[in-house]
Amino acid sequence: KQWYQRRVRGEISDEHFEVVIDIGNKADQLTENINTLRKIVSHQETVAHNKDTHLREEIAELKKKIEKRKQLIQKCNVKFEDWKRRLDTVHDLSVKSYASLGAATNWAAN
Repeated sequence: KQWYQRRVRGEISDEHFEVVIDIGNKADQLTENINTLRKIVSHQETVAHNKDTHLREEIAELKKKIEKRKQLIQKCNVKFEDWKRRLDTVHDLSVKSYASLGAATNWAAN
């Protein structure tokens, strides 16, 4: 409006006015482009944040699964050690029984 009024009053030439209008239109177009780019960047930041959040949640779930598997392995190891002790005990008793049987057989034979 200010430039139009100056043109009407004859303070600026028609050529000058056209240049000013052209610059103003280009400035408006650039402002619109900048705002569009800001919206795109904001959207991309939101998408990236959501992906980051999703990945963090997936990592947390995987850590829970790993921990559960570690606990399961630990339980299996405890059971394995328990069975190993039982077998060792049975083996020891078998050896002792066999030795006792051998000694009894030797005693009976003599």
